[in-house]
Amino acid sequence: MDSTIPRLNLGLFYENDPAWIGGTYYVLNLVQALRRLPTMSQPLITVLSASAADYEQLRTLTQYPALAFADLNAQPERWQRAINRVWRLFSDNNLFESRPRLDIAFPLRSRRFLHFTALAKQRLCWIPDFQEEHLPHLFDAQDLSDRRENHRFVAQQMPHLVLSSESAAADFRRVYGSIAKCKLHVLPFAVTHDESYKQLNIKDLRAKYKLPERYYFAPNQFWKHKNHELIIQAMQRLRAAGDSDIVMVFSGKEADYRHPQHVEQLKAYVQSEGLEEQVRFLGFIDRQDQLALMNAAQAVVQASRFEGWSTVVEDAKAMNQFLIVSDLAVHREQLPLRDEAEFFDVDDAAGLADLLRKSWQMAGRKHIGRDYGDEVQAFGERFMDIILQSLRLA
Repeated sequence: MDSTIPRLNLGLFYENDPAWIGGTYYVLNLVQALRRLPTMSQPLITVLSASAADYEQLRTLTQYPALAFADLNAQPERWQRAINRVWRLFSDNNLFESRPRLDIAFPLRSRRFLHFTALAKQRLCWIPDFQEEHLPHLFDAQDLSDRRENHRFVAQQMPHLVLSSESAAADFRRVYGSIAKCKLHVLPFAVTHDESYKQLNIKDLRAKYKLPERYYFAPNQFWKHKNHELIIQAMQRLRAAGDSDIVMVFSGKEADYRHPQHVEQLKAYVQSEGLEEQVRFLGFIDRQDQLALMNAAQAVVQASRFEGWSTVVEDAKAMNQFLIVSDLAVHREQLPLRDEAEFFDVDDAAGLADLLRKSWQMAGRKHIGRDYGDEVQAFGERFMDIILQSLRLA
């Protein structure tokens, strides 16, 4: 980005939402990537949020030097609204305005906040994935209809759409290509970790969570498509074959609003098979604890049946941790290096069990050689390129 260009005002929607922590991490990681840019290339960021506490959290976690807050619930005072009504008899604009004046608003995911961002020069939408086209049976009829209606609106009515992978872009073109009017941008994201997790005492952490010295780690919210059941089936096969020393640790929000009984069914399955010692549930744990446990694991396991661009995979890449992952096109896209992962079919419990047994017999398989900081830098630079391109096309 040319340092002579005036600094842009970027409006970023942010919500600390444990029910979908991936969306929260996405914005945090974007801000951290932008922080790596030269100062005059960094945009001024206006955090668009309904919660001042969420804004303070983002400010504290990122230490971004140029942040402001715009309350999504803000309204002009009653007397200001009265004057605005008179003013609009002679003008298209309000005299008193609570909506921020922005160069860019991102990431819009629906028409919900279109009015609040009406004064932005340009608006960028983001759709995390098109899971409903691959796994429609996991959605009820209303949810399925709402998602598709929203995506049609974005495709036909919004000027720009950001997707995180070429796999998602292929889905979009296949489903909405014939009606789409938006400009499509592919922007893989990278993660930024607070390196203080490396200072945590792993022995103390293992004691805190009652874990053995060696374990596999599968950190994912318990959405049904994350395929925890296949991992448990693989652990069942290992125990039946005499490999009862292999331990799998789950962490993540234990909730799926689409399938409220899912987590309890998984736990009942573990109990009925006598796998309580081999399969551990930690729940939603502190982020630094999670990263430290991930870093110390024998490997990270990601069994998901579908992803848009996996934060878990990026977390593991950032710490050069070895991965055992489901064989999805997007996982292949994220993991192009030969020695950083092993792949298994999403329905192949026996194949996963074999990979777990094989990896357990090795001392450790940390992948060395990637400078992940380059990927974080590229994330920020590509995002700014998209901003400048969208403004030129406005």
